Amino acid sequence: NGSNGKDGGGLRICIIKCFTIGKNPTAGHAGSDGPTFSTTVSNRTITSDTADTPGVWVSSTGGNGGKGGDAYSIAGVNAAHGGRAGAGGNPTATVAEGVTIVTSGNHSHGILVQSVAGSGGSGGHGYALFSGSGGAGGPAAQGGTATGINNGDVTTTGAGAVGLYVQSLGGNGGSGGNGWGIVGDAGSASVGGHGGAVHATNNGVISTFGLAAHGVVAQSVGGNGGNGGKAGGIVAVGGSGSGGGNGAEANATNSTGGSIITKGERAFGMLVQSVGGGGGNGGTASGLVTIG
Repeated sequence: NGSNGKDGGGLRICIIKCFTIGKNPTAGHAGSDGPTFSTTVSNRTITSDTADTPGVWVSSTGGNGGKGGDAYSIAGVNAAHGGRAGAGGNPTATVAEGVTIVTSGNHSHGILVQSVAGSGGSGGHGYALFSGSGGAGGPAAQGGTATGINNGDVTTTGAGAVGLYVQSLGGNGGSGGNGWGIVGDAGSASVGGHGGAVHATNNGVISTFGLAAHGVVAQSVGGNGGNGGKAGGIVAVGGSGSGGGNGAEANATNSTGGSIITKGERAFGMLVQSVGGGGGNGGTASGLVTIG
């Protein structure tokens, strides 16, 4: 994850050129991108009897952006924006023929392959005697391409334990910072990141026995938009919320020779989803004159 920005404050004066008597806050630092890699699991038997513990778990995860620095000033020193999120990488995981995976815990998937983007950092808060401005939320990142291939024998018995689960998740947008002063001006949020492409292929045998334990799930999900910041003052302007990211292409294949058996209630053989993220809330404003 990116580190947080440093706080600052003082008085900012603009006469032809602008300068700060004091110290400007600094922006949040960017999160790192997740790696791109391929891995193959072969020649072994894997068992898991603990909840939420997949037999094979492969994830490429981007870091979150850091929070922007706060501003404490008489007037004119704005809070800093949040840091950029890191993108999810492009992981590919293959379970080879001859591998046996057995899980018994709830939500303990047989194989879980993920590309997960980081979320944008929140904007800093602005506190001022006259005009306090919150920082903007940092940009979200995109999920990468996630690929999962099963050639082995996978059995799950727990509720919600999917045989082969492949997903790409966009990051959430950063929320705007709050603004307080005689004039309070909150920061705006950033939009959610898009989910990446997802490819799930079963060439082996998948058997699930639990409630809502699907055989194969391929899922691309956009991140949620950030929330606008709050504002307070004689004149207060709330920050704008932002839209969610888009889901991308998702596909799943059960090839000739592949077998998928589900025994539990509400357990689909294959579930393929592309889902957009939700929008963020606008910020509230409290004062004699309010906007937002």
